Amino acid sequence: MIKLARDEFQKALDVDPGYAKVHRNLGFIYLQQGLVSEAIKEFKRFIAIDDSSAFVRATLGNIYLGKGEIREAEKELIRALEIDPRYPKAHFYLASVYERVDQEKAIQQWRRYLEVASDQPGEASIIHSVRKRLKQLER
Repeated sequence: MIKLARDEFQKALDVDPGYAKVHRNLGFIYLQQGLVSEAIKEFKRFIAIDDSSAFVRATLGNIYLGKGEIREAEKELIRALEIDPRYPKAHFYLASVYERVDQEKAIQQWRRYLEVASDQPGEASIIHSVRKRLKQLER
C-alpha cells in the first residue's frame, strides 16, 4: 500500500515537480519506511516551495533531534515557532533539544509547552509527563 502511494506521488511530481504537498507526503512515506535521508530531502523540497508549515518544520526538527543534529534541530524548531508560536509539538521538541544543551532554556520551553498545550485535546496524555519532567529539572 505504501509503495503504491509512493509511486503515485512520484507520478504526480513527474507532472508537476513544484507540487509542495506531494513532497510533504513523500517525506512522511519515506519516514515511515525508515528512509530518513530521503524524508529530509522531501521536507526540504516542500519548504523551498511553501515555507508556511510549522508542522513540517517541527517534524524536520524532530528528525534532526533523533539524529543528534542539535543545531539543525534547534534552527528548524525555532522557525516552526516563528510560523506558529502556539504549536505545542514544536515547544515539546525544542524543550527536548534544550535539555541537551541548556537546562534553563529547557525549563522555559517546557513551561511554554504547558501553556499552549493545556487547551489541546491531543496533548492531554503528554501534559502529565511534562509536568513531572519540569519538576525534576526545577530541583
